[in-house]
Amino acid sequence: MWRIFYSIAATLNTIMWGIYFSFTRRYVGVDLGGGIHSILLLTGLEWLYVLFALVAARFSKSIGKRNSILAGALGSVPLA
Repeated sequence: MWRIFYSIAATLNTIMWGIYFSFTRRYVGVDLGGGIHSILLLTGLEWLYVLFALVAARFSKSIGKRNSILAGALGSVPLA
């Protein structure tokens, strides 16, 4: 049962990412007149979380799983 839900969620995620990606690039590049440099900057900033994931994995290994969960919970305190 979980495979069906996962497959549907993965498919929807891919479709929504494609729609978001195509519309934002056109909006920034054409409608706002940003040009290719703005599109490249936007794409680079959006993929920056991949680099952060690598840094967070190293950080998590160095301080341990329990402490990394506590550090993540502390990050949500200002939102409360």
